[in-house]
Amino acid sequence: EDLELDIRRRGFLEETHFTVAYSPVPDENAPTGFGGVLATVHEITAQVIGERRVRVLRELGARSAEAKTVEEACRLAAESLALHPKDIPFSLLYLLDTDGFEARLAAAAGVEVGGAVSPPVLELRAGASATSGWPLAGVVAGQRPQVVADLRARFGPEGSTLPGGAETAVLLPIHVAHHVAGVLVAGVSPRQELDGEAPAAGDSG
Repeated sequence: EDLELDIRRRGFLEETHFTVAYSPVPDENAPTGFGGVLATVHEITAQVIGERRVRVLRELGARSAEAKTVEEACRLAAESLALHPKDIPFSLLYLLDTDGFEARLAAAAGVEVGGAVSPPVLELRAGASATSGWPLAGVVAGQRPQVVADLRARFGPEGSTLPGGAETAVLLPIHVAHHVAGVLVAGVSPRQELDGEAPAAGDSG
């Protein structure tokens, strides 16, 4: 019903899923009356991953709704995301302070807090972390997602040992009313194609 295989296509080793149906091939000349088996293969990758992502979002919404504070909502969200490393190998949830000059790590999943990848506090001044670290300032100022690639170059040895071999992350602004209250850093599985239109880190648009 669901055979998971890693197949190298699209330029990377991709997570794929297939349903395989086996049928006997009649052969009246064979002693058993059958000359072989026909295997009919149907790819269901999009269906399996799509259903899995819907489940992630459903669980995320249900758990976060239980929270009494913003910090608790972040913690519950991280706990939910930690259960789905195939889709999100790691995640970090940063909340902006009241003056908007710093972002503090409220919750994390998949990585230890306090390393180069997960500093407890990040500055949000213009140009901060443009070429190293997380460019949260640009995400907050632009109020739109940003893709950060080549995490090995940004974070050195720590970036080479991220869960699931993640090499890319997407930074998503967390909106409350009409302003950005925080940023979600979501690791991207290297076994799935990243779709969407988020600009790359360093884009001026």
